[in-house]
Amino acid sequence: YFNTEVAPWNDKRVRQAIAHSIQRKPIIDRLLFGQGVEAYSIVPPTFKDMYLPDTTGYFPYNIAKAKALLAEAGLKDSDGDGFVEFQGKPWEPEMLVIALSEITQLAQVVQAQAARIGIKLKIVQLDGQSISARTLAGDFGILTGFYLWDGPDTIMDWWLYSGNIPATNRSRTRSPEMDKVIEQMRASTTLPERMTHIKAMQKLLHGDLCTIIPIYHPLDIYVISKRVHGYAPNSATLYPRMHDVWLAKA
Repeated sequence: YFNTEVAPWNDKRVRQAIAHSIQRKPIIDRLLFGQGVEAYSIVPPTFKDMYLPDTTGYFPYNIAKAKALLAEAGLKDSDGDGFVEFQGKPWEPEMLVIALSEITQLAQVVQAQAARIGIKLKIVQLDGQSISARTLAGDFGILTGFYLWDGPDTIMDWWLYSGNIPATNRSRTRSPEMDKVIEQMRASTTLPERMTHIKAMQKLLHGDLCTIIPIYHPLDIYVISKRVHGYAPNSATLYPRMHDVWLAKA
């Protein structure tokens, strides 16, 4: 998540440059040992009715394009040290990371990938309470995180509606167009109509605003004893349904 109230992250060209620097497959192969799916949208592809497949083509890995966007935004490497300056001074923006091994490792990879386009990220590892306090205060540049929820449409409402700043709209996204689409989604009277608005939100967020850049959807791995009967994992919910489950005697 980028704090869009802090320069230069308030310039979408800088955020788009980061988007062009991300290589997702190596992250999944090495960090998750292949147990994940590349994420180009906040909405996982398992939600087929609301997922927008076009997002896979937005901001592909392109170092040259990323550097060009940074230059357009006024971020250039004037002293030849390999990293761009901001407002004529050396720039090392902070990336807040919660103290979880998976998220820390992800941040380290993103840090290395950002370095390829000349952005020198500084990882700041904090506990959850400290990160929450700094997020609410707007005292950050980049924030890493994840969500566990079985309604990505609800997540997009929470994370992108301007009226939710600073509580759940961590990136402090302020977009009249996004607000309008979210309000249309809320007022939808049919599911197909709602899905249309959700896809429009994805196009706007991932194809233009880039206030949040998704990296991967981890796979949930279930280990079930042969003694367990009647249980089937459901990809559309976090919570197990145990009504028909029974355990055979050993």
